[in-house]
Amino acid sequence: MTVNVEFIVTNISAAHSLDKKLTNLEGVHAVEVNSEQERIKVEYNPDDISLEDLCTYIEKLGIHITY
Repeated sequence: MTVNVEFIVTNISAAHSLDKKLTNLEGVHAVEVNSEQERIKVEYNPDDISLEDLCTYIEKLGIHITY
């Protein structure tokens, strides 16, 4: 089972580097960065990584998100 979640990113330039880091996480299947709308969409398997852990990982990279 996969779940899609969309995050609003305050620093879109940092989000582009986040793309590669997230796709290397176990359970993350796809990442799409939308620069125009300042959003990133993440497809992940909640059996492998929780939404809370995913958010914590992104925040630890210094990227503030809301969803």
